[in-house]
Amino acid sequence: MKYFFSLLVIFFTALPVHSQTDLKFNFNSGSFGIGVNFPMASEYGTELTITLINVGIEDQYRNIGVEFSPLKLHLWTGQYYEDTNDAAALSLVNLNSYWNIVSGKIFVGPFASLNYLFIDDTVRFDRYVATVGMHFGLRFDFQNFNYNFLTAEIGYKNINGAHKYHLGLKIDILSLLFSNLLL
Repeated sequence: MKYFFSLLVIFFTALPVHSQTDLKFNFNSGSFGIGVNFPMASEYGTELTITLINVGIEDQYRNIGVEFSPLKLHLWTGQYYEDTNDAAALSLVNLNSYWNIVSGKIFVGPFASLNYLFIDDTVRFDRYVATVGMHFGLRFDFQNFNYNFLTAEIGYKNINGAHKYHLGLKIDILSLLFSNLLL
């Protein structure tokens, strides 16, 4: 965990400082996600996630960016131990860093995310979800503004020490609402 934060500090200090025209801002109203974690027969087999307000910045020339979400709800299904309450939790620190190799209306590239500071019955400092892999998706790309409305992920996920392979799909909440209104 310390290494991830150390890498983020090194990453930000190594970025050259330019004028604000080099930065693009990312904003989403939040996202609704569904994921499958393999092997599915054990704990944390499938998951639903809901985030509220995703904000971030991206260096438009290198396509390297960081996003933050202040609130993420995790709902997991699968086998659990009877004495734990792992089926639902809320995380307050949600960081995502990425490098989009292909960028524009379609984006593709590696990513790493960390969800920490979970709350269920109490605040839990020992719980975390770390994910690394490739993501690809669709977004509106304005001059200095990105709005991701559909993202797919594939990779490795570590949920409180449980090792999983992960497939996931996230859609922006406003996009989901507008698509339902149009139907």
